[in-house]
Amino acid sequence: MDLDINEVTVAQLKRWLECLNLSTKGSKADLYSRICAIPPESRGSAPMMNQVEEEQEILDEEAEGAAVEKRVKQNRTELARGMATMEELHREIEKARKVLENLQQQIDSVSSRTSNARPSGARNDMSEHNGEVCERDGERSNGAADDVRRSERDGERSEANEAERNERDASENSGNFGRNDNGQNGSSDANSGRGVRDDFSSAGFGLAKEILLDFSENMSVRAWVSQWENVARLYKLTDTQSRVLLIGKLKGSALQWLHADATRFGESTSELVDQLLFAFGGNESKAELRRKFEARLWKPTEKFAVYFEEKRRLAREVNMEDDELLDGLIVGIPAINLRNQAKLQCFENPGRMLKAFANIMLPVRAAGEKKMHNAKDELAIKETRCYNCNGKGHWARDCIKSKRTPGSCYGCGAMDHMISKCPQNKKDAANNYNA
Repeated sequence: MDLDINEVTVAQLKRWLECLNLSTKGSKADLYSRICAIPPESRGSAPMMNQVEEEQEILDEEAEGAAVEKRVKQNRTELARGMATMEELHREIEKARKVLENLQQQIDSVSSRTSNARPSGARNDMSEHNGEVCERDGERSNGAADDVRRSERDGERSEANEAERNERDASENSGNFGRNDNGQNGSSDANSGRGVRDDFSSAGFGLAKEILLDFSENMSVRAWVSQWENVARLYKLTDTQSRVLLIGKLKGSALQWLHADATRFGESTSELVDQLLFAFGGNESKAELRRKFEARLWKPTEKFAVYFEEKRRLAREVNMEDDELLDGLIVGIPAINLRNQAKLQCFENPGRMLKAFANIMLPVRAAGEKKMHNAKDELAIKETRCYNCNGKGHWARDCIKSKRTPGSCYGCGAMDHMISKCPQNKKDAANNYNA
């Protein structure tokens, strides 16, 4: 017996499949095909449903149909909105394309007229050409939007203004050729002034002024001059820019030194640098510079990087090699444990040592420890005995008495006895009274 799908409801089909231990998922058509796949002898008849269940089934089917219809309407609305957006974008693109074509034609016409322009009769030719361009633009712009027409009118006005400027420039150039005997156009002074302004308003010159520090008398003039040369080389400054940068960074007594002699402004940059080095750097010999390098020690109140940079600057002034600089850095460490540790590390170059000691600070000696060391030093000074006069509290090199012959008496200087048997030595008085 064939089963009609219209005679059963979804609830009946689900209950029927549930009784047959089959899946109850899917649409009504899926449930119906699943039932029909079972032989009539095995499936039996559809289960009966009461009126409430039938009404609920009808309501569910109506709600499902309404939801499907609502989704279909939403999809149609979104599709229509998307189509409208696409059409609007297409129209905007078409307008922009027409505007670009019109502007390109105007640029081509202006460039062709500029190349073929002559001082005499140029206005008539350009006006005729403008009329032709306007006619062609009017034919192409029929039916376009208002913004396209406005852009065309603006382009025509700019084209006319450009033609007038070209004609005016041509007439001025021709007049200048007639006035100048050398064939120049009379604008070389303006161009040179404009070039000077461009030199000092360039980005490289501005960055160089921001980076380079001001020079004062308490700075190392050799180090500052080296920095000035490096900055000028980095930003590829011209000689004029480098000279202005040098003069503008002099402050304090250096600026007073510059204005003390009016002829310094007329000297070359190299001569000015040499005078600056001689005035604030002196003429120190390499021996003096080496002594400064050796006397520079790592202070407990500063980081190792500060000590390292100062030491390297002093080494650079005497053209010191890296291995000698490394030895000087190690010798300048006052703490013996850190100095020995630096020697054991066997650093390959000064950069490795800077990296290793970057976060290390020297230990600060306590106040009590300082007093103890001072007391020990004073005791050692008191126990010091002079080799020349046998007195305490000073060395032989600081003795104020005449130099004594080695092996002679400390008291009288005789060679036949010692100080213990010297006749000039004071002895205790003998008691002859037997009191």
